[in-house]
Amino acid sequence: MTESLRTGAFVGSTVESFSRADAMERWQGAGLDVQNVFATWDTAVDPLHGVFDRRLRAIDAAGRTPMLTWEPFTDDPEETPADVASRIVAGEHDDYLAAFARFLREWLDADETRRLFLRFAHEPNGDWYPWSPATGGPGGADAYVELWRYVRDALALDDRADRVNWVWAPNHVDVGGYDAESLYPGEAYVDWVGVDGFNWGATESWSAWQSPREVFDDMLGRVAELGDHSLCIPEYASTSVTADGHDVSAKNRWIREFFAYARDSPVELAVWFNIDKETDWAVFDAERGDTVVSVGDERYTAYSAYGREVGQ
Repeated sequence: MTESLRTGAFVGSTVESFSRADAMERWQGAGLDVQNVFATWDTAVDPLHGVFDRRLRAIDAAGRTPMLTWEPFTDDPEETPADVASRIVAGEHDDYLAAFARFLREWLDADETRRLFLRFAHEPNGDWYPWSPATGGPGGADAYVELWRYVRDALALDDRADRVNWVWAPNHVDVGGYDAESLYPGEAYVDWVGVDGFNWGATESWSAWQSPREVFDDMLGRVAELGDHSLCIPEYASTSVTADGHDVSAKNRWIREFFAYARDSPVELAVWFNIDKETDWAVFDAERGDTVVSVGDERYTAYSAYGREVGQ
């Protein structure tokens, strides 16, 4: 059982979106321990000065620990080749890695209290990212493990290494023929293990409403056997779509069930995916909710259960 569950959110990856995190903190009456942002390896989209000097600096200045979800899209996501893992290991992107390492060292050196969760190449046991072996790249699971180890070794953080927590985060179910265990980089290369999971409800032909326990229990149990790691849930959310249509009360119940489940588990950190993307995932500044709240001059639709659980 976790004595104190830390919480966080993803509210967007641009600095302009971070005001939503500020408002969310005021609404829930508690700070975000962690704020997740995404960055690719395509410097035309995500220049490194923007990642470190704007995004991570702003999150740190707000008193939150950044979680950088570092996605090895080396080009537009649709153009990144399926053999991206082997290309990186072959040294084709060493210049980028050297530049990233330099920016990271400088960011850490600017303030010795800074910490970072680095969630690299997440959800490898799915079939939707080019670094996942299920998408057809050569080498199978071994290529992914080699990728992870190569990249971690390349950063060479020396005495700063204990301030960067590498988060290996499989999806909550295996999709595409590779089990999560075969993609584990090894205890020496992983600091935290995370499990990403969503209750898709009745939004898709392949999905049905699942409780938090049904979403997370199996994979959390499996990854806990891999090594002595802290456990987290770096991405999670629930839709409001049931078999009978949208039901905000059902989503509020799911939220309460999640916190009861997480607090009775070894999970130490849970980061809500607070963007209405494929469906209505958000709990604050949301498409739907059971309450409308005022924060400053703005009004936001929200799910009261989330605010109560985090603020308690």
